[in-house]
Amino acid sequence: KILLNEGRLVLSSDSPNTEGIGISSGSFGMSHVSAIMLASAQFWFMEGLKQFTAGQDLRNIALLRCNLCQCCKIRANANVILPGFNKGDSKECNSEVFLQEAVDHLVLAHETMGQRDSDPMTWDMVSEELAATLLVLGVRRRQSSKIGTTSAEPVMLQALRLTPGA
Repeated sequence: KILLNEGRLVLSSDSPNTEGIGISSGSFGMSHVSAIMLASAQFWFMEGLKQFTAGQDLRNIALLRCNLCQCCKIRANANVILPGFNKGDSKECNSEVFLQEAVDHLVLAHETMGQRDSDPMTWDMVSEELAATLLVLGVRRRQSSKIGTTSAEPVMLQALRLTPGA
């Protein structure tokens, strides 16, 4: 998460200095840089996962699965086409695919740990992340099913009606 926060700070800079790093601002946008950084992070998380799996380090396997989950969630919310999908693919479909992949990583983290007693703090962290990810996935699926209906009322208006005090 620290790496992602630092990357966000670098990428959100108003005047990025691309001199000396081989990126010309005319041909390579910052969104592409973030896509490359995300792909790199996923690669290294997968490499770490192989090493920790070989060493049977259950806590670090679970933590790397949480990091991979975060990468999937970033891809689900990305506004750029990242490697693995075409421009013609539906963004809603991509979001659901990436969110489902995030859920799968967290389920595998739980399966790796086996039971809560092995490491309660890590188990609870994975559980909280899994609950939040399932909620987001459920909301996305609900929104995409509402959009597919013939309802003339926008999804936001429907959601506002369900919010107490609004």
